[in-house]
Amino acid sequence: MNLLRLVTFQCPDAWETLRREGALRADPRRVPPEWRSAYHWMMRRMRERLPGYQGGWPLWAWLVREGGPQPEAPEGPCVRLELRVASERALLSDFDGWHAVLNRWYLSLSEEEDEAWEARLPYPPLWPKMPLRFRKEVVRSWERMFDLELMAGSWWASGDQRVQAVLEEMRLADVVDARLCG
Repeated sequence: MNLLRLVTFQCPDAWETLRREGALRADPRRVPPEWRSAYHWMMRRMRERLPGYQGGWPLWAWLVREGGPQPEAPEGPCVRLELRVASERALLSDFDGWHAVLNRWYLSLSEEEDEAWEARLPYPPLWPKMPLRFRKEVVRSWERMFDLELMAGSWWASGDQRVQAVLEEMRLADVVDARLCG
């Protein structure tokens, strides 16, 4: 079994829930309304790609790689959890590419591709008014965020690639280190 080294930052209450119940699942009430459609899209990808996925909301973590960027704690009180998770439980994607999904942008790989895309669109190219055939093309482009090698060579790459992981559940048995931060 291939284990991934992940880091996540959780609020102290979530850490207490994980310790008390032995598992932590995402609370969909904490997802901002403007991001819900992006989270639903990610959940469909989890259903397609993660064996045993039961339909839960994603929990977010960072893949830690030797020599790669280290995850930074958010402001405020939190608990930094280092996890070892079986690779079949985590869906990896490019963090910068995820912003295309959140913002409903076409995920182009180069400035030239982006300019060509925008030149094809009727003005204004805003999501709600975008013709269906273009919206479908935008959604298809988001699949690129799962090809980490492709994304590392794209114009989205800002030096060290940040790779995020989504999990349906974190288990207390996954935790190898827990530290207060913030």
